[in-house]
Amino acid sequence: MYIKLTIFITVAFGTTVVPKSACAGLFHHEPTYLAAVPRDMRGEPIINSVTMRTSLSSPVSTSVRSIDPLESFNRKVWNVNQFVDRYTLKPAAQAFHAVAPGFVQRGFGNAVSNSEEPWSFINNVLQGSGQRSSNSFARFAINTTLGIGGLFDIASKWGIESSHKDFGQTLAVWGVPAGPYLMLPFFGPSSFRDAAGIAANFFADPTKLSISRNLGRTVGYGYTGARIFDRRLSVLGPAEKIIEESTDSYVTVRSAYIQRRAWQISNGNTPLPGTSDDLFETEKDDTKP
Repeated sequence: MYIKLTIFITVAFGTTVVPKSACAGLFHHEPTYLAAVPRDMRGEPIINSVTMRTSLSSPVSTSVRSIDPLESFNRKVWNVNQFVDRYTLKPAAQAFHAVAPGFVQRGFGNAVSNSEEPWSFINNVLQGSGQRSSNSFARFAINTTLGIGGLFDIASKWGIESSHKDFGQTLAVWGVPAGPYLMLPFFGPSSFRDAAGIAANFFADPTKLSISRNLGRTVGYGYTGARIFDRRLSVLGPAEKIIEESTDSYVTVRSAYIQRRAWQISNGNTPLPGTSDDLFETEKDDTKP
């Protein structure tokens, strides 16, 4: 199959039915496939700016085998994820989107986004970015107080940009190779590196830890559900339509995820159109010594 897919976003989704044992630990990475599109400073998805180009030019079969050696397994997981999502989160998200007023939806998204700032602050520090870490700290302080718990994104109106980071991105900055592509049950598109990052996020996210320790696991489960639900809301409409109308939704999601992840790790400096994802060292030319 000769196809080269250039996508400016990750338009990927699946199931997010998470067992209670997993719900106790929330992490910023969770779930990547539901954080499907770039968001503005309020955490709202940016759909209209999507640039998507498909050209039938060069074969990718060799690189695909290197990037996705577990494709057979990954496709099975992808199919299960889609099936469960179809009968759980998707109808719930559609109902909320249809019934809740716009200001309620925006407030919900803002609050969830604000709750992720402490973990972003830590990862920005670990990545050595003074500017981004300062922004994360300032955003959380301003929006938690003046923004009434994050319901209003005052910081963005003041020009303080958001820079959400997770530990998988931190590992990438530290030089850890991504390894093979991996479709995770319940969490969707990932890589060996990002899967390891999820474990760190699970145990170290300060917001999750604070809620679980001070308010109990039940409230922690509610926080987990809120973050999952927010991710699912973000891909309603045009984003999921691209998935549904694609010839092979699995390939679409994989290509989009890899390029989107490269864009995230490079802080938007990766020239996505027409570039290969050098974050996956297995994509390098195997014929070279």
